Amino acid sequence: MINITELDKNSPDTSLIKRLSLLKSIDLYLAESMEDYLINAPKINYPKWKRLVVPNLASIVIFNIGIRAEFDERIPRNYDKFVVHDYTGEDLMYWMKGHNLFPSENTFEEVQREQGLKENDFVYSIYFGYHIEANCPFIYKVTKYKKRIAEEEKDSVFDKIRKFIPEPELLPQNP
Repeated sequence: MINITELDKNSPDTSLIKRLSLLKSIDLYLAESMEDYLINAPKINYPKWKRLVVPNLASIVIFNIGIRAEFDERIPRNYDKFVVHDYTGEDLMYWMKGHNLFPSENTFEEVQREQGLKENDFVYSIYFGYHIEANCPFIYKVTKYKKRIAEEEKDSVFDKIRKFIPEPELLPQNP
């Protein structure tokens, strides 16, 4: 896993004010796959001085990942369990509507309604909080599709097609 916050903090382009604000924020990690997350998340080195400012939490993002609902009727609907998986492994995560440390940006029902998420689906990205000592992940943001900003076309469709058609050379021919 890559600590994105640490990379940003150590970048020569980062201002002093931003570096100071990053010192008191939760670190964001990028995991390549579920295997990467499962192996490296329990090994996250959390400085003791940071525990005074921020609880033992990390934020992790994984791209191109599967999510499968594991509903349990004995648990209230705002504490749903989900299996997050890819071809390298899987883990059980909670998607909690009213969680204090990692309040979800959107609920399962909202993503289902707005983005077409199914109970067993693959998504563009999942952001989740990870309690380091408890080894407990909490989903707080799911994006089904990558949003693409429409750009204004410089050339018309006719101009684009015209580029593929060779123009005849009109040189005088010698008999």
